[in-house]
Amino acid sequence: MTAGTRYYNRVVATNTIGTTTGKAVSFETSTNLPTLVAPSDNTTGIQMDTTFSWPYNSGGAAGGQTGYSLKLSGNVPGHSGTGPWYWTGSGWTATQTWVASAAQSVTIPQAFFSPNTSYTWSVATQDANGQGPYA
Repeated sequence: MTAGTRYYNRVVATNTIGTTTGKAVSFETSTNLPTLVAPSDNTTGIQMDTTFSWPYNSGGAAGGQTGYSLKLSGNVPGHSGTGPWYWTGSGWTATQTWVASAAQSVTIPQAFFSPNTSYTWSVATQDANGQGPYA
């Protein structure tokens, strides 16, 4: 899908009795997509208290950001497996979580990371149009 694009769909059901055409419905994808800023790809030796940040374009038709979901893959203390893990504002969970905030960064304390471990992160934002994709 393309950012800022309205999509339409309609269901048409056909069987031996005939055809029924449903109501056309539409939705618009957000123009407010985050771009990851820090830490950048393949960064090594970062501080254990890490600030994840992303700029946010609040000039779209939907208005400003109302929430974000930070997703991390890798081993995190207190959890088995490599995730994905979602930041709740106070810890990691295996369930997709939205933090209600217009913040464009979050600092996660060192207690929530394992030393000498590789992590992959992405963020999605919400606005009046709903959830954007993870970037």
